[in-house]
Amino acid sequence: MKKMLLVLGIFMSIALVPFTAFADSSETTTETASETTTESQSETTTETTEVDVTTESQEDTTGNTGEEFCDHTWSDWVVTEKPLCDSEGSKYRYCTKCYIQEEGTIPATGEHKWSEWETDLPEDCFAENIQKRHCRVCSKQETEIIPAYGKHAWGEWRTWDEPSCFAEGHKERMCSRCLAIDTYTIPAYGKHNWSKWSFSTLPTCMSAGKKVRTCKRCDEEEVIKVDSDSAYHSYTNWIVSKSPTVSQVGIRTRMCFYCGKVFRSTIKKLSAKAVLKKTSLVIKKNQKVSFPAVSCSAGDKIKSYSSSNKKVATVTKKGIITAKKKGTTKITVITKAGAKATCKIKVK
Repeated sequence: MKKMLLVLGIFMSIALVPFTAFADSSETTTETASETTTESQSETTTETTEVDVTTESQEDTTGNTGEEFCDHTWSDWVVTEKPLCDSEGSKYRYCTKCYIQEEGTIPATGEHKWSEWETDLPEDCFAENIQKRHCRVCSKQETEIIPAYGKHAWGEWRTWDEPSCFAEGHKERMCSRCLAIDTYTIPAYGKHNWSKWSFSTLPTCMSAGKKVRTCKRCDEEEVIKVDSDSAYHSYTNWIVSKSPTVSQVGIRTRMCFYCGKVFRSTIKKLSAKAVLKKTSLVIKKNQKVSFPAVSCSAGDKIKSYSSSNKKVATVTKKGIITAKKKGTTKITVITKAGAKATCKIKVK
């Protein structure tokens, strides 16, 4: 019976909750209704009693374990406020039988989810900087001071203007952190780097010419005049007017295209040479043959013949060879200029 009264009191409490919001506005109406009928007063008194019992039962439930009134069957926890990195959250649950609520806390996560560090100012090699980051969950901010580097992080030099012979050049480099620019002036060379002289106009025996050279750096050009000179004749090919021999020099001539002057030159004497058509012969005993043909240098002639072994073969002044007996011998021809040639003779 007591349990039934407890349940009834709980339901009445739930039913009366909406009416409490309108208690102030409906107070006059409630008093009028209670004066009108005694039966309504009786019912109100009964309901009030039941509510009081319910309240007492709730107080007992709060003060005790509640096991003597309801063996609670709890619902799942419902999160009313999510926990953050450094603050607790809250939750509640209720009994599906008696509808008593129980509240609880959810521990703080204890770990921030930081964003990447960001700086407010561009990097400066000689000034401190501040970097910030925030938690993506609780929006807490954290700051750090970045010490100054104290020096630049220079990149490679880049030449913008090459120096010339008499003009300065320039090159630059940039700091990869603060983008500062360092400029350096490259001194001028102070002199030209000339190429070799070459003729732009060839001089002749009758007219002057020109020589030119160019600076390899600045393309400056220098030109000088070359006076006419007999050394700058332009000749035709040589024409041989007299051929040389072993005893006399030859003569050749050529003429300048410009001035028509004729130049003569001698050709040195030829060297004495004697070349045989055959260098060996085989003949029989008592046979007569002519000495092989001899080619001499121009202007030269045969002077004499001689045999190294006259018992085997002899030779006349005209070069007729006569075989005497079996054996070998050498016959030599000599020219007037002193050239010699030898033929080997074998008699069978």
